Order: sequence, then structure tokens, then C-alpha cells
Amino acid sequence: MKLHYSLDSAIVLDEEQGKRILESLRKANVGTIWLWGFFFGKLWSPIPDMVRAAAVLRDAGFEVGVIQLPVGHPGNGLNPEDDSLDLKLPSHWRYRVSREGEDVYYCADIEPNMIADNRSSIEQLTKEGFTKFFMDDDLRMGNWGKDIEGSFDEQSIASFNAAYGWNVDRSELHAILNADVQSLIKKDWVRYNCEKLAGFMDAMALPGTELGLMVMHLGDERHGIDISMLNERVPDCMFRVGESHFSDQVFQTPEDKADEMFSMMLHLDAMGRDRTFSETTVFPPRALSEKHLVYKAQMALALGIPNILFMSGTWLISESYWEKVEESRPQLLQLDRYLNAPRAYPVHVAYGTHGYVESIDVNLLPLFAGLPAIPMRSGREVYHESGGGECLLFFGAQDITPEWETRFAKYSRIIMDQTAIERNESKLRSGGIVYERWERESDSGTEERIQLLRKKLADGNMAFPSVSKGDFVSLIWLKEADTVILLNLEDKPKQAALTYLGAEREVEMGALEIVCLPLSRQGE
Repeated sequence: MKLHYSLDSAIVLDEEQGKRILESLRKANVGTIWLWGFFFGKLWSPIPDMVRAAAVLRDAGFEVGVIQLPVGHPGNGLNPEDDSLDLKLPSHWRYRVSREGEDVYYCADIEPNMIADNRSSIEQLTKEGFTKFFMDDDLRMGNWGKDIEGSFDEQSIASFNAAYGWNVDRSELHAILNADVQSLIKKDWVRYNCEKLAGFMDAMALPGTELGLMVMHLGDERHGIDISMLNERVPDCMFRVGESHFSDQVFQTPEDKADEMFSMMLHLDAMGRDRTFSETTVFPPRALSEKHLVYKAQMALALGIPNILFMSGTWLISESYWEKVEESRPQLLQLDRYLNAPRAYPVHVAYGTHGYVESIDVNLLPLFAGLPAIPMRSGREVYHESGGGECLLFFGAQDITPEWETRFAKYSRIIMDQTAIERNESKLRSGGIVYERWERESDSGTEERIQLLRKKLADGNMAFPSVSKGDFVSLIWLKEADTVILLNLEDKPKQAALTYLGAEREVEMGALEIVCLPLSRQGE
């Protein structure tokens, strides 16, 4: 377990504030500081100041890297309480353009001028001894959401047409992307934008540097983020999994916490865990409580993420947060003991193919039900976390694509809900696909549906542990370590029960408690 934070060089160099902050970080066992580098087309601090700050940090025992904001966030994504921030992009950069033909302000397109300026910043910093660079999650080709994104400016569309042999304008492309039908042009447009982002990373990969990409919550190929492609272009790339819910307002309910887990697991299955980082963020300032910040860190460790990256925009996380991290160290260390143990997910939750066909929704019910479940994308060639799988839950607006048909044979059970059955009625009617019908819709996390899903899976003589009592308790199975991790997703005590191989064990859980339980004691 390694803890990280990002800081302004000016804070590090401030004799009074810097010493106080660094002492708090040391007590909280933070070991790496990422200095603010090239933001919105300009260096946040002069390079000589960054060099001096790095020396202070290294003398104090910290490792040092640089965080970059190469594209820019829509709106004030640094600190909405600070209206003095200069977020304007350089005049010679091209803005990203929306489907409607409007500039996406504060966000650049990935084009030659911005690539050259970003590369120049890394060239200058590497000459001064900096070698690790993390690109913030502004490096993407669209904003968060379900739509297929990209920059719809005239130059980009002309470049796309020339590269892939199409002849469309913006309005035609907009209509094609909105249509709920499979088409080659959708696939080509997604590929084009993923190539733009991978090409940017390729251009930043100077000899002797280590690069990383922070992926936004549920970010995927629709937003230009093809993790498999990035792994090929930038070997040993660092990745930050996409989280969200940076305030108590949106991290209060079990749905909020399970949604966070879903995105993290989706990305881990594509990235692998060795070089991954969490997104343990407070934003806007003070919006997330200390207890929830620690819970986020514990959740990341439970999933096997070795690097906890605390972030807070340009607002400085206050002393009370670091005191809470220090106070919670025993709980963090308990999870750290199991950090390298393989996770086992015999239950797979279908989540589309490549990201350019289905209109798919996050389904959290298996996580609420305490099943060892992970989201599964059928279009990947490499799966780091999900493994083979025993049972596939094919719920919601999923298309049975050729990739899914190939994967179906790998499962001993395929369970479909009514929505998925109706969407794929003609293909299922033709026969050849053996599946079980689940009569109840599965798009809600009600207590009744949790119990119904548990009963449906229990009817199949499950050979894996699961939660049999207690709603909104998630489970992670460390099969080789003969252990499970249970996560109480609610801020209240809970009486749960764990079932494995016919034996049931009662488990009392405190509010927001995450516990490691050896299965060898099951039935005692």
C-alpha cells in the first residue's frame, strides 16, 4: 500500500505552510507527492520552483512525480471557490467541438499544436530530472455520459473521412451515432478517437519516462479511452481507475458506493492491478467528509488497488482529513495484508461489447446482493480480474453480439431478465442459446429483488461464497487466501450472514465497516 497526494510547488516552498503540510502527510504515511505541472496549456509553476520543490520533498523522504492537465476540464474543475484561476486555453489550440457544433470551453481537441506544447513541457521537465508524469482524466475525447463522443469540428471530421474512407458531415455523423443500430461507421469513429488519445500518449512517452493516465468514472472507448490499445502503445502505463462521487451529497447511499465499485472493477479488469491507482478525491472543497474519504481508500484496497491517490483539485486537504487517515491506519493495514491475493469473481455482469453499439446501464443489484460479481465486457482480448466465470447475468439493454455468443459457451449458467430477453427475442427464438429466465426486472436495488436474485442463484448449487442475509453488503472473494472481504454500503450497523458450501455464518457489521473474514472458520 502506497499513499499519494498532489501539491503546488509554491506550497512546498512556503517555509511555514510547507513544513506543516509535509509533517501532516508524513504522519499519515503519504510517500509520494505529484507536483502540479502543465495545466490548461501553461506551467503552473516556473520550472526552477518545481526543481527546488522536488529537492525539498526528496530531502524529506518523499518520492516525486508530476501531474499534467493536458486537455482541460469543462468548467472550473480545479476549485469552484477560486474565481482567480486562469483556465483559458492557448489561442493557437483548437477547442473540442460538440455534436451540436459548439465549442466545449476549457477543453482542447487533441491536435498538433496542443500535442507539441504538451510534449515540450515534458521535454523541459525531464531535462531537470523529472521522470514520472500522470495525465489527469481531462485527457479524453468527450465528457462523462453514455454518448459516443469526440470532437466534431470540420478538421477532425475531414481527417476521419480521409482515414476511414467515409464522406459524412457533422449533422450526418450526429444522426448515425444517435441511432440505436449497429454500424461500421460507429466502430470507425470510436476507433478514430481512441487512436487520437493513444497517439497523444505515444508522443509524450520520451525515453526514460513513466507515463500514467487517469481514467474518468466509467470512461471507455466511447470517450476515446481504449485501455487495451494504451497498454500496447505505452508498455507499463500507470492507470488510475475511474471513481466519482467526490462529495457526501453523492456518496451517501448504497447506490453511490456500489456505482463507485462497479466502475473501479470494470477498469481493473482491463488494466490489471500492478500499476493502478485509486481516485480518492474531495471535491469541491470540504464536500466529502473524513469518514467517507477513508471509506473510499478502504474500498480501493479491498479491490486490490496498491496505490491510494488522494486528490482535491487546487484546494489543500485540511489537517482533519490526514488525522483521520492516520487514525484509520489499522483498518487500512488489515486490507493491505491481502493486497496481492488474487480476487475471484465467478459471477459476471454483462456490460456491453465495445462501447459503440448498446445503450447499456450500470446494474448494481449483484453487488447489493453480496455476490462475488464483476462487470464483463465481451469485446476484450485480455481479462485481468474476471477470469473464466461460472454464471453470467445478462440483464438490461444488452445485445447478443457475436462476441457474446462466443463467450456464452464458457458459462455453466446464463441468466437473462425480461428486458434482455425482449431485446434479443429473434435471436433467442432461433435456438442454440441455453439460458434461464429471471421473471423479475433487475434494474432496481430493492430488498425484494436482492432476495429474489439470491434465491435464483442459490437454486443452482453455488460453489462460491455469498451474502445470504443483510441487504447492501458487497462481497469480494480472495479464493486462494481462503478469505472474503465484506463491505457494508450503509452508514448503520448491520446483521449479515455469509454462506459457503452449505454452511452459514452470522456476521455483525458496524456502520460503513469493511471486514476480512477467513473462510476456514465458516460454520464455527
